[in-house]
Amino acid sequence: MKILRKICSAVLCAAVAVFMVCSLAEGKEKAGALSAENFVPADTVAVSDIIEGLTARSAVVTEMTTGRVLFEKEPQEQCECGHYAKLMVLLLTAEKIDSGELSMSDTSVVSEYANSQQGSQIWLDKGEKISVEELIKSVSAGNANDGCAALAEKVAGSADKAVELMNSRAKMLGMNGTVYTDCTGMGEGNVTTAKDTALLCSELAKYKNLTLREFDAAAEKFDDSDPSVYNLCRKDYPDLLEELLKEPCQDVLDCGCGTGAMLVMFRDACPDKQYTGKEGYGINKFSFVLSKV
Repeated sequence: MKILRKICSAVLCAAVAVFMVCSLAEGKEKAGALSAENFVPADTVAVSDIIEGLTARSAVVTEMTTGRVLFEKEPQEQCECGHYAKLMVLLLTAEKIDSGELSMSDTSVVSEYANSQQGSQIWLDKGEKISVEELIKSVSAGNANDGCAALAEKVAGSADKAVELMNSRAKMLGMNGTVYTDCTGMGEGNVTTAKDTALLCSELAKYKNLTLREFDAAAEKFDDSDPSVYNLCRKDYPDLLEELLKEPCQDVLDCGCGTGAMLVMFRDACPDKQYTGKEGYGINKFSFVLSKV
């Protein structure tokens, strides 16, 4: 099965939307978790139609590999940063790996701070040892707050130092509307803009060790890991599917689809519909379409 050659990538930061375009190579369909290699061609959508329907207060459309701005709307309007602070942690990590100061096999000892993180997580225990590679996967595929905190501490030495480095790197990139107050973006005072997020993502796209292919590999492991949010919740999927099937629909859009586990079940139950998944975490913000099979 062929996959999309062009994928519109979206970074949604509160009312900010940053759209990017990335290219994927051809691949064959594999069983298991939905990943880039499961994607199939979708109908072409005109950029003008996307822009006309854009309701975000602020937006920037860029070509991801060059950073060239294709469209912008109030690009410097500030909004809450949220989870997208994690992108800066991943950039700092990629740069450390690229310089040889850090390697994927290096291990981090989980601190009390990392263990105390709430929300999306991989349930790290205090004192647990985990590799940089697994922490990257926990952030890029699982949006894990505890994994991000542990990674930031490994990169910078402490959470406070990580925040200093994040703000310093943001200034170097010209992200003048961005302020980080913690490494996960979950605290108060984390703000950014569409323009700044586009700059950050364009910089991240330079690092080949943190790409959609890395997400593909991480997704397969993440779905099967224990504990995994998908394993913990999977018993509820049939009940959720039963309720969803009661609603008449032509197409299905899953925002925050993770690795697409729920969409695969939906597709198997109703193969005559078109399914679109959108995920907003990791290095490359991406969307995919799972067509009729």
